[in-house]
Order: sequence, then structure tokens, then C-alpha cells
Amino acid sequence: MALGWRRQAVMRVFLAQGLSLGLAGGMLGVLGAGAFFGMLTGRLPVALAWVGPLGAGLSTAVGGLAAWFPARRAAGLAVIEALRCE
Repeated sequence: MALGWRRQAVMRVFLAQGLSLGLAGGMLGVLGAGAFFGMLTGRLPVALAWVGPLGAGLSTAVGGLAAWFPARRAAGLAVIEALRCE
């Protein structure tokens, strides 16, 4: 239990943050790639319907996986260990 929170609550906070950052990054990446392609060709990009959700979904999955290991470590910390690291 880290700082009085239950293990599940700590995991939930870390994973929610990782997933939301991954989703935001994926959406910005898809939009940025479309804008870059539009600047290169001089016309609006016509993408397949699955490209946007696939890019956002993959980056969300990577964000969730990247948040999983720090979340497990943080959830397993004792209160004294967590305070000492601060």
C-alpha cells in the first residue's frame, strides 16, 4: 500500500495516465502526418478509414504497456519507501 492507497487504486491512476497520454499522442500523430502529407502534395490527404483508429489504438496500447511496469512497482511500495524516495 503506497501512501495509504490500495494497490488497485495506484495501478488505476498510473494506467489511466499512460493510456490517455498514448491516445493523445496517437491522435496528434495521425493528424500531424495528415497535415505533413497535405503540405507535401498540396492537397488534402485521403486516408483509408482504418488508418486513424489503428494509429491511435497502437499508440494507446504502447502507452498502456509502458505504464504497466512503473504502476506495478509503485503499487508495491511501502509507505516509508515511497516517502524516502520523495
